[in-house]
Amino acid sequence: MISKHKDDFYVKIEPSAYGKAAAFDYSVFDHVYCIHYLPYRDRLKDAEAELKRIGILGLENFSWHYSVPNKYYDLLFYNDTSAVDVPSVNITNINYTVNSYQLIKIAYELGYERILVIEDDVRFLKDVRKLS
Repeated sequence: MISKHKDDFYVKIEPSAYGKAAAFDYSVFDHVYCIHYLPYRDRLKDAEAELKRIGILGLENFSWHYSVPNKYYDLLFYNDTSAVDVPSVNITNINYTVNSYQLIKIAYELGYERILVIEDDVRFLKDVRKLS
């Protein structure tokens, strides 16, 4: 995507030497965070493989953010699915929202201007040409 506004942020993706996977310069981000929800331990191995494949794992500006369930969410949010016209609350989604907020707050305190926050079930296209 190329922005029409000169101050908008956009990223240029170059094809790699193999022409299939995208070579991406992650230094455009001050930091890259991956949220891993600890109860989903089975996702960690897949996440590591995916992040290694695309070149994020091992970057200086990359870190895991480990998330644990908050036992108080059930008390804070009404979650009666039998009630009519009352949306149920997905505690996992609330947890990810709270963790994303925490990462944005940390980034702000560290003076970061651009961060990338991904979750442990992220998948990237193997061939960016499929987007066109």
